[in-house]
Amino acid sequence: MKMNFGPDSAAGIARGLLHKSAGPLISGDFESFAACFHLPQSFSTPAGIRILRTRADLRLFFDDLVDFYHLSGAKVINRKLLQADFLGEGSAVCLHENRLIGSRGVMQQPVRVFSIMTKCDQHWAVSYCEYTPADNLDYCRALMSRRDFAL
Repeated sequence: MKMNFGPDSAAGIARGLLHKSAGPLISGDFESFAACFHLPQSFSTPAGIRILRTRADLRLFFDDLVDFYHLSGAKVINRKLLQADFLGEGSAVCLHENRLIGSRGVMQQPVRVFSIMTKCDQHWAVSYCEYTPADNLDYCRALMSRRDFAL
């Protein structure tokens, strides 16, 4: 089935949020990153669930990821949308792959991410993410705020 990529399609909304949230993780632009997420927010990995209730929680999550990407040598976060669909008028789901790219090319196998996007006050943002980086424990630790990366 071919996805509709128009700006008001589920795929268009997902692609917009994927693009708007990736660059700030490399550049360190918290405000642009924060605009892509509703609070409360939860992130799930094989290592556990991290619940972000406040803007301060989101900031710590952002800082953990920025630190991980910096320490690992990531220069680009490449995201590929695999599927997206509406659940209803104000919610949609998507599945995408994350690839980290460093100065020597692709740094790890793609990580699949399932997200729920919701619309509040005419603003679409992510409200839930489930990551599947089971083979990358350092990435799981960064997502769960466990700063004992083995990098």
